[in-house]
Amino acid sequence: MRRLVAVTLFLSATALYAQTGHWEGSIQAPGKDVKIEVDLAMKDGKLAGTFANPAQNESGFPLSDVSAKETSVTFAIKATNGGGTFQGTLSADGKSMSGDFISAHGMSIPFSLTRTGEAKIQAPRTSRPIPKVLEGSWTGTIEANGQQIKIGLKMANHPDATSTGSVITAEGVEIAISKITSEGSSLKLDVKNVGGSYVGKLNEVETELVGTWTQGPFVAPLTFRREK
Repeated sequence: MRRLVAVTLFLSATALYAQTGHWEGSIQAPGKDVKIEVDLAMKDGKLAGTFANPAQNESGFPLSDVSAKETSVTFAIKATNGGGTFQGTLSADGKSMSGDFISAHGMSIPFSLTRTGEAKIQAPRTSRPIPKVLEGSWTGTIEANGQQIKIGLKMANHPDATSTGSVITAEGVEIAISKITSEGSSLKLDVKNVGGSYVGKLNEVETELVGTWTQGPFVAPLTFRREK
């Protein structure tokens, strides 16, 4: 019985590892192909991954609900304006994957990916220490396409004299901040994974960060308020 359990666990782990790697391909959308890249790797005993859309200058966007069973693999992109679920099947030689991308609006679009090498998931980037007053959790809202979208912000210092942070989408996806720059009451955040940046200033009572979010041609005011 123990041997059977061990074999079952081994086969399950092998199935997961079969999906790992750096994958490149496209979503065959009506009228044009959308080039995408997907990285899948094992993390803490589970399959995890990131998504890239080179044309939109997006990379390293965390995937959600990543799972694999035998030759099947499923992963999702959770985003306010778009996103969806990929349902794919691994080829017999393990070098390609194809299936359907189910958009958030229910549209089914074929996709195909080819494994081109090992996964390229980057470790969280660190920055110089930030003032203690900036540490912790912050929340704000930004207006886009007539919608008020909630955005979270977390920043922390570490014992090795570095700091890290993340921007949190309305769906709860944490996107690592590439670089945190602070000087006095001024703060700048570079979020290269989505091609965005934030420039703000701490108010006198240290309860709000008042600034502007920029992402490509999109520019909008964004005020973060400290969570209690």
